[in-house]
Amino acid sequence: MFLRRVQVPNFRVLKDVDLTFEPEFTPRIFPLGSLNGGGKSTLLQLIFILLSCSGDPEKHIFIQNLLEGYKVGNESKKNLLSLELEVYDDNIKLDFVVYSNNSISNLLDTDNLNSVSISGSGSEIKKEYLKFSVFEKSKSVEQKILNLESEAKVLLKSINRLEKAQNIEDQDIREDRVVETIENLRKSDINLNFINDKRKYRIGIKSRRYYQDISYIDEILEEIRENHEEIEIVLNKTYSERDLLNNSIKRILEYLKSKCLFYISNFRNSYGKENALLLHIPDVDIDEANSLLQEISHKVYLAAPSTQIFLFTNKKIRQLLFKQKNNDSLVHYNSNVQSIKNVFLNFFTYDFLSVDILIESFKSARDKDFQNKIKHGEYGESFQKLLDEMNSLLANKKINLDSDLSGVNFKIETDNETSELYPEDLSHGELKRLGIYMWLKQRNIENSIVLIDEIENAFHPDWQYQIISDLAEWGASNQYILATHSYELCQALTPAHVKELEPKLLTAEQVEN
Repeated sequence: MFLRRVQVPNFRVLKDVDLTFEPEFTPRIFPLGSLNGGGKSTLLQLIFILLSCSGDPEKHIFIQNLLEGYKVGNESKKNLLSLELEVYDDNIKLDFVVYSNNSISNLLDTDNLNSVSISGSGSEIKKEYLKFSVFEKSKSVEQKILNLESEAKVLLKSINRLEKAQNIEDQDIREDRVVETIENLRKSDINLNFINDKRKYRIGIKSRRYYQDISYIDEILEEIRENHEEIEIVLNKTYSERDLLNNSIKRILEYLKSKCLFYISNFRNSYGKENALLLHIPDVDIDEANSLLQEISHKVYLAAPSTQIFLFTNKKIRQLLFKQKNNDSLVHYNSNVQSIKNVFLNFFTYDFLSVDILIESFKSARDKDFQNKIKHGEYGESFQKLLDEMNSLLANKKINLDSDLSGVNFKIETDNETSELYPEDLSHGELKRLGIYMWLKQRNIENSIVLIDEIENAFHPDWQYQIISDLAEWGASNQYILATHSYELCQALTPAHVKELEPKLLTAEQVEN
């Protein structure tokens, strides 16, 4: 997969961005340069979040977090991001567009609003339901129905059990059945007066003689039946509301499909107003759009400093970083960050080397060698090849693995003496270079768009220059877009490879002057 062009009219600090990436260039590595504040990180995040989350409803929350505060203004729609992608030799254009919540009503043919009907109650389409927020409202109504149906089922089961208990002559058995039924009702959190009456309930449970009185069972049954009837009434009204919502959604989706528009998600701006993110995708059947987005999401990766991940959180979580901290706020923030890392397997933070990824890689290489022995009678060379590659990255240091592959450290020879080093003893630059290499190899990242932010951090200028040939060697089939401040890194490629945002990078001569 290859990103050929990206356009951003106006998002945060990004203004009138229009960058093209040439697929015929070798290597397929494109530095994205600017001085501080040019929006390089923002652009990578925008591309990554939209491409990796749009096809997965479970990840739409991260789109909502990213777009929090984005305003449409007085317009009915606003272009957010346009991408031209090469996907398996097909050129596809993706236009992400934000619409105001009410704009769909104006787009539809309002004269024919009532022409679509369904059987049963709620056959008409209500104009007030012709908003993009109807999608989220439909989800809440579906959840409400599930909750009500669950409560109705519990109450009906309780009614049946208590009715049978009335016919039990043995007082102890009858009492056990009643107490068991009430306990089940209490655990279900259904709001019933006789359970909320602490005195009656406490006496009944403790004495266990309170429920021997059949008349009290009648009292309980009466209240449960009344609650069941009330729930059934609410359920019927909610079913009708669902019919109206579904009919409206059907009408909206028919219109969107006719315009090659794919609905992704709603989000709220800083004023609490709802907007909707849609995808205009003219070259693909809309019915196949979600499958395409899911396919694309597996071919987009982002590597960045660990601080970048906080931008995927919501505004309240982000603000925790800029307030006086206590243990609770730190725990809350860290738990949110960790949960995001667990979701984004294609997001990598390279500040520190994870020993786990090293161990996994060597275990995988060992297993490949063993499989080769079973199939061909000779052990493979995957393990030794990986070991040699890793050692070549470390110059004067060597990897030292535990015999059972449970741990790893490093060794360095100085003045004919061998010293033992642990991962934390390596420099940040060494750890980072090793980490990027392991990430690309362990994840088998090939034929993908790899976005890397601030790749030159902790690298000596020689390594900033060297990282270009490293990436070309480690994953030549990938396209790399590198957000950078490094003029040395840019010099490792032709000037045409380098894409710039305002304010542009300074040359060495400009810096000196």
